[in-house]
Amino acid sequence: MSSTLSKMIVKISSGNSKRTVDEQVNVGYQFILFVLFICFGASLYLIANAATLIILFRLVVPALICGYIAKCIIDVLRGGKAAKLEASKELAAMRTGENS
Repeated sequence: MSSTLSKMIVKISSGNSKRTVDEQVNVGYQFILFVLFICFGASLYLIANAATLIILFRLVVPALICGYIAKCIIDVLRGGKAAKLEASKELAAMRTGENS
């Protein structure tokens, strides 16, 4: 997941060249975590909402979504440091390529 995460960080942060490379990478990484946590909270809300209705199907689907998002969050947190370093190197290479 690290290479996918670093590619996603590069794609998100490559449009903003006003900051340093490390700041760009950090903003992209924080944005990814923000989106994942928002999705996680939304799926937890769906679980809580479905629990009052006692309908199994309405409870299982959000639980599966919530579990998958939790797995993604854990993978992003585990591979974040390596992905940020890889993305920093790639963005720095892109910047030097633009300058030459």
